[in-house]
Amino acid sequence: MPEYLIFQLAGPFASWGDVAPGETRNSYRHPSKSAVLGLVAGALGLKRGQEEELQSLNRSLGFAAYWHQRFGPLEGREYQSLLLEDYHTSQVDPADKKFNPQTRADELSGPKNNRSTILSTRQYLNDAYARVALWRAGEGAVDLGELAARLKAPVFAPYLGRKACSPALPFHPWLGEAKELLEAFLAYPAPLLVPPGLGPATLLWEDRGTPCRVEPTQRLSFRDALVSRDRWQYEPLTLCSRTLEE
Repeated sequence: MPEYLIFQLAGPFASWGDVAPGETRNSYRHPSKSAVLGLVAGALGLKRGQEEELQSLNRSLGFAAYWHQRFGPLEGREYQSLLLEDYHTSQVDPADKKFNPQTRADELSGPKNNRSTILSTRQYLNDAYARVALWRAGEGAVDLGELAARLKAPVFAPYLGRKACSPALPFHPWLGEAKELLEAFLAYPAPLLVPPGLGPATLLWEDRGTPCRVEPTQRLSFRDALVSRDRWQYEPLTLCSRTLEE
C-alpha cells in the first residue's frame, strides 16, 4: 500500500503565495506545494541556494491538502478562515558600492536623497488550519521517516509562507499506509487541541503516483511548479479538486 506523510499547518496567520506581480501580493486559501516544500526543505536544513536538492524535492514528492473553511466550536465559538489585507510600506536605500551599511541604523545614517518607499498590499489567511500529505512519487525521493523526524526537530525555524507567520501548533507528523489518499487523511490522528471541522471539506491533490477514491470535480492550474529557485521561476501545476460533503 502507498505510504503517506501527513501533518498539520495551523496558525493565526498564513500566506500561501499566489502570483505576485508588482505591489499586490495575494494568498491562496490553502497551502501551496511550493510553500510546503519550502517548509520541509528548511526543516531538513537545505538553503535557498541548493538548487539541485530543492529540484529533487519538487520532482520526487507528491502533494495534497485537506481543509475545512469553518471549524469549532472552541470555547463556545466557531471560527472561519478569512483573507485579510495589510497595506505594507518599507523604505530601502538603492545599492551603492561606496556605502555598505552593516545594520539598519547604519543604513539610516547614510544619505537620504535616494531613499525610496516601497508600497504593497499583502494578503494573509487568518485562523488558518489545514492538513497536507506528501508521498514518494519519483526517483530520488527523500525518506519520509526522515522528514517526519525533522518536522519534530527542524534545522531552520519554520513558518507558514512568510517569516511573520509562525506556526501556532506542532506539525504532529504522522506516517502511515493507506489504500488511497482520502483514507490516509481520514486516518490522521488529529491532536486534541484542534477543533473539528464544520461543513464540507475540500481535497486538493496532485495526480501523481497515488490512488484516490473520489473523482475530481475540477482540475485547477496554479503557477506553483518549481522551475528555478535561484531565478524565482515557476510553471503551471495542475491539481485535482473535490468538495466533500459531510
